Amino acid sequence: MTHIHATQPSAAPQADSHIWAKVIGIISICFGGLGLLGGLWGLAFLFAPDAFPSSNVPRQIWVLPRAILAAGNAAILLSAGILTLRRRPSGRTLHLLYAVIAIILILMGIPFLIDQLSAPAPAGMEKSAAIGYRVGMGVSLYGTVVGLGYPGFLLVWFLRRTVREQVRTWRKPKPNQPFASI
Repeated sequence: MTHIHATQPSAAPQADSHIWAKVIGIISICFGGLGLLGGLWGLAFLFAPDAFPSSNVPRQIWVLPRAILAAGNAAILLSAGILTLRRRPSGRTLHLLYAVIAIILILMGIPFLIDQLSAPAPAGMEKSAAIGYRVGMGVSLYGTVVGLGYPGFLLVWFLRRTVREQVRTWRKPKPNQPFASI
């Protein structure tokens, strides 16, 4: 029977120096999964009758491509989370791609949001419903600002030199193995 003494270096449990990969991977899987479900639900809503008032025809042209891009970007985030959790270098690349696309989509949506905030409540709406409408617009503005948080964090995090160096040590798939990077 072999005894390991507490003074030996191998006896001490090794801390995972890349615990951030698990945390970011899991958060990205959660956000990506929710974003994908929400994006697909939003796409289904676009095809519902009376989804848009007839006065907003120019917006209808932009909403469908943006919804498709947002759902696709959520799928990128989901994939990035899985790959980061598995310690694959492509997880970093996909996180950076997601962050850039997300920031662009959010910034492109701000003029639409400002237009909605400055528009009067729809005609015929009761006063209490009009207040709820305004509160909903305020929540959308808050969501836009908060929505920049995670992509901004990912952009800063994955561009750090120490993180780049850690990711370089992760295993790369062998060229002759299909689906090895998954």
